[in-house]
Amino acid sequence: MEDHHDMPSSPDPASPQHTAAARPPLHLAIFHALHDAVLLYDTELRIVSANRAAERLFHRPGQQMLGRNAESMGLRRFRRDGSVMPVEDRAVWQALRGRCAVPPQISGFEGPGLPRRWIEVSATFVEDIAPEVPEGVVCTISDVTARIEAEDALRESEQRLRLFTEHSRDMVWIADRQHHGLLYVSPACTALWGCTVEALQQTPQAWLDAVHEDDRPRVLQGFVPLAQGRAEDIEYRVVRPDGSMIWVRNRAFPIRDELGELICIGGITEDITLPRMAEAARRARREADARLARFIEASPAAPCVLRRDEQRRWRFVFITAAMATLCGRPTGELLGPAMHLGSLTHPDDVAAVEQALATMQDDLQPWRHEFRLIHPERGAVWVEARAVPMRDADDAVVINGYLLDISERKAADDEVRRLNAELEQRVRERTADLEAKRRELESFTYSVSHDLKAPLRGIDGYSRLLLDDKSHLLDDEGREFVGTIRRATEHMARLIDDLLAYSRIERSRPALAPVALAGLVQACVGERQDELQRRGVRLTLALGPERVVADTRGLQLVLRNLLDNALKFTTSQAQPSVEIGCCTQAGHVRLWVRDNGSGFDMRYHDRIFEIFQRLHRAEDYPGTGVGLAIVRKALERMHGRVWAQSSPGQGATFLIELPCSADTGDRYHEEPVQASAQ
Repeated sequence: MEDHHDMPSSPDPASPQHTAAARPPLHLAIFHALHDAVLLYDTELRIVSANRAAERLFHRPGQQMLGRNAESMGLRRFRRDGSVMPVEDRAVWQALRGRCAVPPQISGFEGPGLPRRWIEVSATFVEDIAPEVPEGVVCTISDVTARIEAEDALRESEQRLRLFTEHSRDMVWIADRQHHGLLYVSPACTALWGCTVEALQQTPQAWLDAVHEDDRPRVLQGFVPLAQGRAEDIEYRVVRPDGSMIWVRNRAFPIRDELGELICIGGITEDITLPRMAEAARRARREADARLARFIEASPAAPCVLRRDEQRRWRFVFITAAMATLCGRPTGELLGPAMHLGSLTHPDDVAAVEQALATMQDDLQPWRHEFRLIHPERGAVWVEARAVPMRDADDAVVINGYLLDISERKAADDEVRRLNAELEQRVRERTADLEAKRRELESFTYSVSHDLKAPLRGIDGYSRLLLDDKSHLLDDEGREFVGTIRRATEHMARLIDDLLAYSRIERSRPALAPVALAGLVQACVGERQDELQRRGVRLTLALGPERVVADTRGLQLVLRNLLDNALKFTTSQAQPSVEIGCCTQAGHVRLWVRDNGSGFDMRYHDRIFEIFQRLHRAEDYPGTGVGLAIVRKALERMHGRVWAQSSPGQGATFLIELPCSADTGDRYHEEPVQASAQ
């Protein structure tokens, strides 16, 4: 009942003019015939009229309500959550204060002799409410107790169902009847499908995409009976985003309305990976047992079980036909009381076999031994025995194992040992011969290179004298010929120098020690400073405190050749650029020399590091064809490596890698940070 506690009710009963009796008879009849309770309030928020429905709702005659409010009638108002509802939050007070209509609001009330009821209250400010009441509020009250209780019961039921589905390991789902979209998916989908509830609902196709491609046609076929209203029970595999795979069982069923019409499809999906794995393990065990039985029958090995008798002799208690063949005796004889392993063993091996069996009985460790059996016809037969001891139900030691005829292998081993000894001798002789020839070849190369320099010096000297002293006796063509001779001589001299350097690298033993890369690079750059400035080469250095284990002279030779190579192949560039940088990674220092020159096709990558191999004409890019071969040889001697990355017209990057010195930190960069630029 709507009222305001700051506006007390009138102590006197309302006058007849304030009652519905003053209304026209038709209006009065309609007023009392209304199904909903109707209360009329004056501006003091006192009841001035109440219809029959209000009398039934509040269990009292209308005359007892006139001029009163909820508090004076002992009624307590409360919200849906059970808290007390303040007067200022009630519809009647809001309608009077705002002089407006207030939309319906749900609240409850209870009082002496009145059970708790839920009502829906709407209020409207009205003028000329009655002749003696110029303005007030019309309040309409609907008893919604049954609806609220039904909603609460439904909410509790849904909450219990949601708690069950959200805490179940099985995934509960509801799809539309065409199976095109998921109306509900329980959180178990995260464990089964590997994705969130939102992802499955927003992208229903993700559910089908996760089904193993081999099972997908069968799953799609299962949609047919579901669309026809029949239940479906199917097992298939799901591939989760991380690549793992599980087996699931999906039980789907139709959900119908009161008329039997299909409205949606429900289902429960459970993880059956473990039962599947258990069944697969059982099946694999059966298959393994069958294979083992077939293997035992077909194997050249002779399975057996040995047990000690009262005389402490190891006797056979189980054998196969293969054992009878190996021993050259009938099965019955081998299993008889007179036969034991010692009686079948070569006399020279009996003691070792008995000792091994005694040790195995004590420590129960697997056993492997080679010894000889005595065959009635073949004589001594070498066998390999493998066995595993265990205790039986009587706590006696039983040996399970097999014997394998290795006579041919023994003979082959003897032959292999003889051949190996012969081969080792031949290898030693061949190695010594190759070493002598290598030293002879190195000496020859070095001598030839030195001997070639003498005539070259003569050619160089006389051609220079010819140009200096006799140039006036030569015409232009003659001077051109002499110039060609001098250029060829210089090229030959460089070639000989490179060959000598290559030979020295091959012959010398590198003196490996920690070397600071930055200092060597700066020294190498300084040697070529004039050319860099003359050609306007943009040089970028990205160097840190990296130190490598290398031979200083060998590394200087490597750096000079790589820098010369970069400068040579950028001569055709209007703005030549060279970058030198390094980084540390996984115990190695990597240095690169990058240029924007002509580049090369990576199909010829390995060829460029071979001696005398060139990819360009000497007229375009002069050189001896030995520089990169020297780089590779020097790095190999220092336990390093070299490779390149390039494409035609896009420049080239040559990279070397050397062991990192112990005092170098692991500073790895995906891209080098520019340290300086000249």
